[in-house]
Amino acid sequence: MVVKDARTLELGHVFVANLSEEDTDSLCRIPAISLTDESDIFDPEFILMWLPNEQCYGTWDGDHQTVTLFPNTTWADIAKDPAPFLGAQWDPHQRVGYQLDLATHSIRYD
Repeated sequence: MVVKDARTLELGHVFVANLSEEDTDSLCRIPAISLTDESDIFDPEFILMWLPNEQCYGTWDGDHQTVTLFPNTTWADIAKDPAPFLGAQWDPHQRVGYQLDLATHSIRYD
């Protein structure tokens, strides 16, 4: 996994499923900056990202439209041991972060 050069970072968006009882099929567009650039295994876009509105790191699972947030995590924490953060979306035990639930978590989205 390769991290993007800071000069190439751009604001983008991820789409998250809104699974609230009232609205079971909609997607919310959340501003995000993808920090990952290359991978031989999977699409690297937003595998590690910065959420500017929430001021925290996270990861996005585009296949399932889910986001895992890493609140109170610094870049130094991620750099020290990146594997749990890069693999968080596939970790059923959520050793780092927690999955965003739009029904119970207030988040700013477009």
